[in-house]
Amino acid sequence: MRMGGVGSDRQRLALILGVMLVVGGSLRAQVQDERLRLVRAARLSGQTVDGRVLQRLEGDVLFRQGQATMSCEQALRDEAAGTVVFMGRVRIDTGRRRLYAERVAYNEFSRVEEAEGHPVVYDSTRRLAAERLTYFEPEERALAVGRVVLADTARFTTLTCGRAEYFRATGYAVATHSPRLVKTDSTGGDSLVLSGDKMEVFDAGARALVTDSVTLRKGRLVVRCGRAEYFDDEEKVLLTAAPHGVYGQDHIRGTTMEVYLSGQEVRRIVVQGDALITSPSDSLNPETRVNRLTGQRVTIQLAEEQIREMTIEEQATSLYHVLEEGEFKGVNLISGDRILLYLEDGKLRRVRIESAPGKTSGVFYPPRLEGAIPADNGRGTRRATG
Repeated sequence: MRMGGVGSDRQRLALILGVMLVVGGSLRAQVQDERLRLVRAARLSGQTVDGRVLQRLEGDVLFRQGQATMSCEQALRDEAAGTVVFMGRVRIDTGRRRLYAERVAYNEFSRVEEAEGHPVVYDSTRRLAAERLTYFEPEERALAVGRVVLADTARFTTLTCGRAEYFRATGYAVATHSPRLVKTDSTGGDSLVLSGDKMEVFDAGARALVTDSVTLRKGRLVVRCGRAEYFDDEEKVLLTAAPHGVYGQDHIRGTTMEVYLSGQEVRRIVVQGDALITSPSDSLNPETRVNRLTGQRVTIQLAEEQIREMTIEEQATSLYHVLEEGEFKGVNLISGDRILLYLEDGKLRRVRIESAPGKTSGVFYPPRLEGAIPADNGRGTRRATG
């Protein structure tokens, strides 16, 4: 029994040693394969600079490291230091992404590429360009500085800024120095434009977060606030931190504002929390009387860049100045649980009030009694600006 055991132990030891030799040889081959190696060059010469021996390669230069290829017109290589400068029509292709530039300083040990001269990185549907671009291959991370453009042809979005950090694998990017995101409409309509002090893009452009001094522009709509979150697949923008929107001559305020898009148009705006909508009663004299809508939730429906319907809910009030052929006739003040306003060509055509019994009120004030309107319902003799 012991003899059989010794033989088995020897067999197992031999097997382990054999595996170690095979793995060790494989690892050495892999390490050797990961070193940068020259594939071809039309001319090769040597020179000494500051005591270092450099190789100068010219004409149809091609290097390979692992699965990556590097081609250029000229290269200056310090093989001992593991560095090389690629010059002239540089192209680096890893299979997952491509980099083009006029000059790239490359380190074969850290796999860092420092590119300048119109550097551009292509990654499936995305394109990153800048004045200077550093790519960290092990992290699949790019640092872009100066006139940065990150474009996604699949989502029709373009992010521009002064500085950006981009992570290829996750599709995350953070942009500063006047970031601006433009969503181009495929049908040629007005673009959606978001700008602010800082912008983060998640999931390859599926979501964007903009903070500080935020501005949204889409057609006739302009909204300013402290924070905005854009959802590309849902075609929605959530605006918080004191949003103030302007649509034509209408001013929109609330705690939060949701803007829903459909192709080239704004389809719906939902304002929640102390919602306030103001508009001039006379578009030709906007500095006179102001119509006001208040409630805890206001939904604005739009079509063909015109407000078609507004729904005010929860402590809903409507103060509306009646004009006939430009002459002021009085003020309608109504309140209830839910007020629906229907408009056509910018003019109020119909009003519907939905409330529990006893919770609806409506008063008409003729011009001589205009001063009797309760102050908390807002007379609004001057147009709200800001």
